[in-house]
Amino acid sequence: MPERLFKLRERGSSVRVEVIGGATTFVTMAYIIVVNPAILAAAGIPVGPSTVATILSAVFGCLLMGFYANRPIAVAPYMRGRAIHGRERIHRVRAGSDGNRVGVAAWGGVCQRCWVCSD
Repeated sequence: MPERLFKLRERGSSVRVEVIGGATTFVTMAYIIVVNPAILAAAGIPVGPSTVATILSAVFGCLLMGFYANRPIAVAPYMRGRAIHGRERIHRVRAGSDGNRVGVAAWGGVCQRCWVCSD
């Protein structure tokens, strides 16, 4: 079933290779489960809800990429904007307005969508 759904033979892969790749990607990305809530906690957001939101957004993004786009790309919450915001809150440094930070995050998302859809 997975071979037909994801066209593994057509792409020169197998279920075993994909499972190993998925496990490797999870281990590589698991740091975000700890780091993202820590950054958000420094900005005054509770750790529990931010941990759940981090996990759910990563699961949703990865499932969307796998089942809708049929691409082996792991997606996790965008951390650059959170790091900028957390740094400002801790060090009282302004890296730009709120609008600038939102703009950077939005353009990052647009660029990634263009990259994914340009197959």
